[in-house]
Amino acid sequence: LQNVYHVKMEASAKVKNCEVTVTFDHNDLASVLNVLKSTLDLTITQKDKNLFIDGQGCENSGNGSSK
Repeated sequence: LQNVYHVKMEASAKVKNCEVTVTFDHNDLASVLNVLKSTLDLTITQKDKNLFIDGQGCENSGNGSSK
């Protein structure tokens, strides 16, 4: 996402290892973030071109997977 949308992303330790495999075809950043927020129950705060991602994590939530 950083390379495609030219944003800087920082994730909290709880969600850093969450994985999701998805393909987006010419979607705007807001649409992509909405899918990720609802899929992984994330909170995404955006200030200019900086995104901070937080949430409960994937270990015990049943959402996504963690390695």
